[in-house]
Amino acid sequence: MKPPHASDADPTSPWQRVTVAGLAMLCLALIAAQVVNTSIIPEVAGFATVAGGLAIWVRRSASPIALLAASASAAVLVVANLPAATENLRHPESVASFVPTSTAIVLGVVVAASGVLATARRAPRAARPTAAAAAGLIGLGVVVAGIASVSAHDDRQQGGDIVVDVRDSNYPDLTVPAGTNTFYVDNHDLIRHTLLIDGTDVDVEIPGSTARRIAVELEPGSYRYICDVIGHEAMVGVMTVDG
Repeated sequence: MKPPHASDADPTSPWQRVTVAGLAMLCLALIAAQVVNTSIIPEVAGFATVAGGLAIWVRRSASPIALLAASASAAVLVVANLPAATENLRHPESVASFVPTSTAIVLGVVVAASGVLATARRAPRAARPTAAAAAGLIGLGVVVAGIASVSAHDDRQQGGDIVVDVRDSNYPDLTVPAGTNTFYVDNHDLIRHTLLIDGTDVDVEIPGSTARRIAVELEPGSYRYICDVIGHEAMVGVMTVDG
């Protein structure tokens, strides 16, 4: 006979275990994303905290409320991060951007589904294959990123290049002469950046730990150059061009 106040969901449900494991790994993936980003991103830190808290809650209680809260939170994470995730997934050569993103998306989808299935007590036999498939997808993402990063090349610095060192998601202010300048942009960060110069057609992708040469003709004046990766809005430098 079912004891009073017992949960309506099976506390040993395979889907519950998948939900807990998915939340715990999601929390770690989001923390890793901030570590390689060398800064705390409030939204990501918030999701990591929520995922960790939900993992504890679901592990201790298989109540439908806990499971559905986990499912809803994971779905929100996936949807809210789609714009940034889409761009990162297009650039597997930047391992530190691609792997945490692909891992978080896979785990978010799994948790969103497993929380609902645990509550509904549906298809318990599918829990283990689903977990295995998720692990396989995450592993595939690591392999794809590894191959793409090895294939990515550095542009070779040449005499007369103006070196722009990119560290800790920061663009330095520069003073350069008018005319055609060639910039050697050396990305020391593990994550991807872009470089756009206002008033020009320069729009260059710079994978993590790589360098790119960019030639541009500049008239005297002041130009702002930025990284337009979502979350890098503070990455702005000023280029003063002397006549």
